Amino acid sequence: MKYLDIYKSLKNDIRSGIYMPDTKLPSALELKSLFKVSTRTIQHSLNLLEKEGLIKGVRSQGIFVRNTKDLLSYGNLKNNGRISKVGILYPRYAMHTVGLAYFVHIFWGIQITLVKDKIRCYLIETRDKSIPEVFKEINALEINGLICLELENETLQKELEQLKLPLVHLELVSFRSSVPMISANHFQGGELSVRHLHGLGHKKILFLYARKKNDPDTDPTIKMRWQGIQSEAKKAGISAAKESIQLQQPRNEERASMEHILKAYQDCSGIIMACGYMLKTMKSIVENEPAKKNRSVDIVSFDEIDSVPDIGGRPVYFCVWNNELMGQKAVETLLNWNSSRPRIQYLPMYLSKSQDDK
Repeated sequence: MKYLDIYKSLKNDIRSGIYMPDTKLPSALELKSLFKVSTRTIQHSLNLLEKEGLIKGVRSQGIFVRNTKDLLSYGNLKNNGRISKVGILYPRYAMHTVGLAYFVHIFWGIQITLVKDKIRCYLIETRDKSIPEVFKEINALEINGLICLELENETLQKELEQLKLPLVHLELVSFRSSVPMISANHFQGGELSVRHLHGLGHKKILFLYARKKNDPDTDPTIKMRWQGIQSEAKKAGISAAKESIQLQQPRNEERASMEHILKAYQDCSGIIMACGYMLKTMKSIVENEPAKKNRSVDIVSFDEIDSVPDIGGRPVYFCVWNNELMGQKAVETLLNWNSSRPRIQYLPMYLSKSQDDK
């Protein structure tokens, strides 16, 4: 029996209600025994069902029949061929980020490009929402194009791809997805940071980044920055080390962690910080602690924080990219979603001083 025959048989069983929505499908081994075929043949059949949005795999639990009412009921581009409403999905609270230059510039780039084609856009928060809740919001707004910003939730990524809508990811690098992505060139950013610090005479570099509690996996962006740092340090014949600080810990514990790291790496006078929110703590340690007053450091940050233009009298440099251009490219890629563009488009990074220091 061919995998297409098995696919059609299972599809008919799902459509006829033999396998009801939100119930578990027999395992691959059980289906293998039932149809008397190889595991590979069964997997081909299941892949087709998953691509069609009829089933979904849940890690460590099995394969479940999808409730098709959860899938998008609007915005079928095959019928009208045009994107008229774009949803911008991002995993944060809008009121917490509305004043941050990073988001403002990206949203502005998206908005001014959409306005030219008279396309409406809607901001959809995904934080603390279930997948059905996100889908209902997309349905209610009749969204037929999606731009996802820093959407690292792999389960939600996979579910959104089942909608068969034009979709573009921003500031996400995933090698498991076939969806178009636009990201800053963080490898290049790592290289630029080391080159700048080495040019100032620093021979030992420390890379500080934040990690989630009990999460051993390093963010792909952090990995790319570290690879760029290692590459440039090797070329320059200098050393580079990395250390992490746990996210969302009390301020005094964060400070204690940073003090401990700086003491352990006191010979590292060039510091690269992945998270700008730690800059205030770094400034306080370097400038106010008696033991640190004579410490002379130069710092490069990947987050632009205007409130910390300098530390210890030395300007902080920020490794940034053109956020407005990123928003524009997202729209251009979305509106030409069926064209042959590179799957991942990288934007160049550059070093800049804080606006307060210019």
